[in-house]
Amino acid sequence: MAFVWNGFGVLSYVSKDDSYVYIENVNGDSLKMSIGSYKESALNVYEKALNLIGKNLEVRTSQNTSDWSTQVWFSEINAL
Repeated sequence: MAFVWNGFGVLSYVSKDDSYVYIENVNGDSLKMSIGSYKESALNVYEKALNLIGKNLEVRTSQNTSDWSTQVWFSEINAL
């Protein structure tokens, strides 16, 4: 297993609650990252995402522990 990278589009909104970090693009598509499973990494990604609002992104979805849906989950972001 490995990681899958996909284009996400322009990031428009970032939020978090006690369980997840959420990102949304200008088309209204959203993904989430588990804080419970990846706390330190998720909080770092949250801070990173706040600085990338308005930027075109690619998102990574881990396939290391299961066949996680790339339409629901993400584990990292990068500006394109």
